[in-house]
Amino acid sequence: NNLNQIATGAVNFTGSGTLSVAGYYSYTAGNFTPNTGTVIYTGGNAQTVAPLTYYNLSITKNTEEASINYPTIINGNLTTSTGGSLLLNDTITVAGNITIGANIFGLTSGWI
Repeated sequence: NNLNQIATGAVNFTGSGTLSVAGYYSYTAGNFTPNTGTVIYTGGNAQTVAPLTYYNLSITKNTEEASINYPTIINGNLTTSTGGSLLLNDTITVAGNITIGANIFGLTSGWI
């Protein structure tokens, strides 16, 4: 499941819905409205987290890596779980709670 958001494309949560991304989320332009929704990265391969403002962000991977390569804002909670790893290559801002499950959390540069 890949998601390409370009030009005037829009992803709008109208409440507390969930968007699961099993492939890649390629964001170049358009409107992303998180409302109180959750985006979950679940792919079986390495994934790059799209440079968006999220409400809740969850990384749920078995053994693979997810990377945050751009400044990212999370207005709710950040949750990681079930193995895999989250690699932070840039700054993230989390307004809510951070829950780190049984996985590896790496910071190569930037701030939390």
